[in-house]
Amino acid sequence: MRNDTDLPALDLDLQAKRYRMNKLNYDTTTLVAEILGKTVMWSIFWIVGFLSVYYGAFVLREMWEWFAVPAGFTMIDKRTSIGVFLIVGLLKTTMNMNSKTSDDEVPAYVKGITASLGYMIFFTLSWASAAIWHFWLL
Repeated sequence: MRNDTDLPALDLDLQAKRYRMNKLNYDTTTLVAEILGKTVMWSIFWIVGFLSVYYGAFVLREMWEWFAVPAGFTMIDKRTSIGVFLIVGLLKTTMNMNSKTSDDEVPAYVKGITASLGYMIFFTLSWASAAIWHFWLL
């Protein structure tokens, strides 16, 4: 049998157990949310990266057809343009590795998405200027 002197101790013990369970649930929920958030961001990073490569290879192929084929070079297909684009990207990244300063505050996937979107904007502007040269100035 319980007497009245044991009630405050039981109440504190129960509160401590509830606190630990709430903290555990909060920590678990936070962990799951972090994992899902990072998974979604990395998925977006890879999707944007693939789209950026494909779009860059498309722009390379179009510009090749406009300027290199009339000069006597053969046409390149989609796979070749993707390969050339990836090789140039690899060489560019290798050369820029030592010159960039790292900002540890920004996560890697945010840097990658930002860089991919920046490159896509650059490709579009390059393609537009090449189209102007091809269709109106040459």
